[in-house]
Amino acid sequence: MSIKYNETKHNEDTGGETFVEPIVKASELEVDSKPAQDEINEDLPQEQQCEVVDMDDKNMDPLEWSVRKTVPIPNQYYFDTGNYDVSLRTKAWHRSVQAAGITIRAVEAVGGFFAGMLGLTNSRYDDVISYMTEEEIKQSLASAKESKEKRRQYLKEKEIQNSRINAV
Repeated sequence: MSIKYNETKHNEDTGGETFVEPIVKASELEVDSKPAQDEINEDLPQEQQCEVVDMDDKNMDPLEWSVRKTVPIPNQYYFDTGNYDVSLRTKAWHRSVQAAGITIRAVEAVGGFFAGMLGLTNSRYDDVISYMTEEEIKQSLASAKESKEKRRQYLKEKEIQNSRINAV
């Protein structure tokens, strides 16, 4: 980075002394306002290091994003590492994150059970398919494939016909 200087100025407030004022463009500054997460984690004990995830990931669930934005998830729990010489605050943090995870897994299991009982996890056509023989299923698949091909050809012909009309 090259620093350019303004002309020497005369300043009466400083007793007539002259000074040189540097001109630095903001685009030339190379300031890393956020240190890398690895640098931060090197100094911390293993129990206080947090999981590092890409918060800009487009595939991240919005609920997961909001939780990770507000609650830091530890890499290792103190009871897994065997280090019980951590602060009460760290112990409470680890136990509350663990309890939240257990609660969410339990709620998902109960919800999955009731969804299965109500038939929400089955196919729309599960009742029909369950009473069909293998021959009927093969026949049905062949019929569906044939009608799909007919539809594709119809749409292709219609597109060609529309392009001829637009060309005229």
